[in-house]
Amino acid sequence: MRRSDRRVTDPARLRAWLARENHLHLAMTDGDQPYLVCMNYGCEMTPEGKLTLYLHSAGQGHKLDILARNPRVCFEISHLERLLPSDIPCRWTARYYSIVGSGEAVLLGDRQEKARALSVLLRHLGHTGDVRLEDAALDQIAVLRVDVAQYEGKSNMGAEA
Repeated sequence: MRRSDRRVTDPARLRAWLARENHLHLAMTDGDQPYLVCMNYGCEMTPEGKLTLYLHSAGQGHKLDILARNPRVCFEISHLERLLPSDIPCRWTARYYSIVGSGEAVLLGDRQEKARALSVLLRHLGHTGDVRLEDAALDQIAVLRVDVAQYEGKSNMGAEA
């Protein structure tokens, strides 16, 4: 990271950002062709900062075809608070925070694993009731677990974000 003064490593701060946001951009590579999608997510972070992401999608499609060939992914989660204009065009900046990381996507096959991951995702998105998932529904959707190998935060919002 070029601007190391904006690096954020505090797990509590990163955990708060992850809880506040509800979508990420997931990047994959299909041979030499990049592929990027926006997806809702749920997540878990251990007290030590190990991050796991959960995603869901249709049971088939281009994204799953790519991940079957190459499960390596990177992701970006961000929040743009506001632009900060300047009288000097190249001095514009923004108040923001972001998390960028990489890892490996694992397609979950076991119904219990899928149900637990979807429960984490639904709670993250605001669902407060019981999560009742029928076997037929679990069999039709794809649930991905991203085992995050590394990630880092960056902010231009001071300590308040």
